[in-house]
Amino acid sequence: MAVLLGVAIVLAGIFGGFVLEGGHLGPLYQPYELLMIAGGALGAFVISNDAKAMRATVAAIPTLFQGPKQTNALYLDLLSLLYDILGKIRKEGLMSVESDIDNPEQSALFVKFPSILADHHLTEFITDYLRLMVSGNMDPFQIENLMDNEIEVHHQDGEIPIHAITKLAYGVFGPIASLLERKLQESTKIYQCVKVTLIASLNGYAPTLAVEFGRKLISAVQRPSFAEMESHFKQQKSR
Repeated sequence: MAVLLGVAIVLAGIFGGFVLEGGHLGPLYQPYELLMIAGGALGAFVISNDAKAMRATVAAIPTLFQGPKQTNALYLDLLSLLYDILGKIRKEGLMSVESDIDNPEQSALFVKFPSILADHHLTEFITDYLRLMVSGNMDPFQIENLMDNEIEVHHQDGEIPIHAITKLAYGVFGPIASLLERKLQESTKIYQCVKVTLIASLNGYAPTLAVEFGRKLISAVQRPSFAEMESHFKQQKSR
């Protein structure tokens, strides 16, 4: 809704100022000129982008009208899930979570957090690296490097529609690209939070400290306080 409100403000400011200066809106209505402008923009978009970029752009447009996905509540669920997983590993060993990561939809650990399961890519990211930890064939530096590379690929994929929209060069598309860039940055942080938490655990930190490492990486706007996090952990344990 913020995007629509912003567009309405822009149009009201431009046309309202024009009318207040004594201008008449009638002469501005030139459908063929609008067709040429829109057609030129669409043609330039098709020429400068391949099918992958066009699909990514179309998929990104609906997200402009959605609220932020990375909320305080989502981060609380994520930290709680990681705390439960790492706690089970610490008590029962790495092999104890093998069935959980192979079938998270049926896992007692994951089903408590439907907000995490609803994000297929995030769930896959968590389970993939837990699987590597269970295999025991990679040291923390190798896993961290692989995580960094995957996060970078995620970020590059997210930039595809941003670059496509920026190249249209019309005034309203610049702010749209900026909004998509901010959403991408927020979506990247949640993967970095998982990375830091799992690497801290691999380096021998207790679950409480490992999730604290992850919590510190969250933006201050969405970051749960330490007290919130502890309270959430206790609530989950009582279920």
